[in-house]
Amino acid sequence: MSITVTGILNPARPAVISVAVGAGLLLAACGAPTQAGRATRNAARTGAQSSPAPTRSGAGSTPPPVVAALGHNQLFTVIRDVRLPGPATGSLYADGALFTWSDAGGQASNAVFRVDPATGRITATAHLAAAGAAFAGRLLWLATYSRSGPGSAMSAVVALDPATLAVVHRLKIPAGAPRFHWTDASIAAAGGLVWVSGAATVYGIDPATAAVVRRLPTPTPPPVNGYKFGPGEYAIGIAAPPDGRALWTAETPDGGGRDALQVRDPFSGAVIDSSTHSAGGVGRTQIVAASGYAWLAFATGNLGGYVKIGHQPGLPPTATAHAGGSNALSVSLAARILWVYDPETGRITCADPASGAIRVMGHFPADGITSLPGGRVAVIAQSSAPTSTVAVARPKPACAQ
Repeated sequence: MSITVTGILNPARPAVISVAVGAGLLLAACGAPTQAGRATRNAARTGAQSSPAPTRSGAGSTPPPVVAALGHNQLFTVIRDVRLPGPATGSLYADGALFTWSDAGGQASNAVFRVDPATGRITATAHLAAAGAAFAGRLLWLATYSRSGPGSAMSAVVALDPATLAVVHRLKIPAGAPRFHWTDASIAAAGGLVWVSGAATVYGIDPATAAVVRRLPTPTPPPVNGYKFGPGEYAIGIAAPPDGRALWTAETPDGGGRDALQVRDPFSGAVIDSSTHSAGGVGRTQIVAASGYAWLAFATGNLGGYVKIGHQPGLPPTATAHAGGSNALSVSLAARILWVYDPETGRITCADPASGAIRVMGHFPADGITSLPGGRVAVIAQSSAPTSTVAVARPKPACAQ
């Protein structure tokens, strides 16, 4: 069926977005930014090459400016901050530890860090350039690059021992055209498998053997002005909810057009439901999944936005509140809160995870938010320095309502 949802792309110019939706896959919210962005979410970052020793703030120490700013915001109460000797572009909590990684192109300081969130101490380091991670089969799985960064032909999936970060498995996966390098939306764990996006294919890996046991050809996005997209001309984003009971995939065409979306069986990869939406078009669509729905963040080339897709037949579509931003606008589901943040504009919003209704809006250049035990979150603080900071924080009551 087809539905039309009214959303605001520009506060001064309300616009209507037409969205085609398959049976049981309903569009429930849309959002878009109010200013042009300068880069997509996972563009290669630049900076110095040095790697200073890690430090942790404490009594008598001067917090970095980004952490000082975070400490005076309306969204979080900072418990401690961890300063890493390298960039951080993604994070995951698993096996009792916080793991961070980076894919900052060309930086010798790219590394995976294992952090004890209770003390802020770095307990293990692996010198890898990684774009995304998943935890399955008691191993940490990463979509990695060579030291030259995104776009490299040496892309591989690597499994690490979560305690030592020693390499246990390594296998090559065709990652597609360099333009669509791997991102945090390129790997997920669902149905007991590790799922990785490749060139026009999603691969399912058995974590016990590191063997590829599923190969799912992906549908090409709908044609634009009669032009049909071929392999390598569209990017594939994937995600799974924390319980691993569903697999979401999205195909985004190069240069504009509709995203193709699927909800799949997490064991076989078979398509359960499918849809398209017309708001994406540049780079890879980011997906964060929950039970029965997912939030998608997308870039249009000039703007970025986010949209909710529900997978519960019979629910009516509803327009919800949204925040503006650039092409770098991203979403996270952490501590049962929807976070919408834009490292380009410095805007960050906490919202209702089901409806998208905004609770609190602030300004802080966050570059990632991850759930921690006890209702806490880990917030990656964006920095132009060769180091980065992760703040262990607790959402304030206005966000956690």
